[in-house]
Amino acid sequence: MTPLAARFSAPAAGRKLLTTLGARQITVIASDGGRDRMGDILMPGGCVLENFKRNPVVLAQHDAAQPIARCSQIEVSNGQVVATIDFPAEGVSARSDEYLRLVKAGVLGAVSVGFLPLKSEPMRGGGILYTSWELLELSIVSVPANPAALVTGKAMGAARARQTADAEGHRALIARAGAEHAAAAEERMRERRAALLYANQFATLRW
Repeated sequence: MTPLAARFSAPAAGRKLLTTLGARQITVIASDGGRDRMGDILMPGGCVLENFKRNPVVLAQHDAAQPIARCSQIEVSNGQVVATIDFPAEGVSARSDEYLRLVKAGVLGAVSVGFLPLKSEPMRGGGILYTSWELLELSIVSVPANPAALVTGKAMGAARARQTADAEGHRALIARAGAEHAAAAEERMRERRAALLYANQFATLRW
């Protein structure tokens, strides 16, 4: 691991930047202060984003020759560095299209950061605590330093969205039919009670 562009990944639990994602957008967590496989920790509050925001490049596998997307949003929030990644329009880059398909298919789902250490200190028991660091690039990777580094959100494909809508519609129909059946059963019960009361009135008169 070289200090100039050390690569770390972060667990992917936490809030999403967007509640509704476009077809070519995903959300990720770039850092949350978790310890990576090398025993090091990046403090999210120490992340410097100013320069990265001027050129918010997203790479494939930390390869500077393979830019595949850009970060449309990135911030430190609730102790995490969270980001929204936008892939270019279909057909602009075959590699970008490939990576987006792999992410949506669940084949790829990890992220990792390349960064420049600014301030650090050794930790008891081993490892380095980076209290200040500049984000250089964000990558989608196959094997991250942190096994919990995952994509946190992605839009469904059109077919999946239709399936979900159909399923929700089917459930609504079932619920409506169940409600109508229950109402009809209750009405029949009321009619039966009324008939019994009417019959009992005549029985009482006969006595």
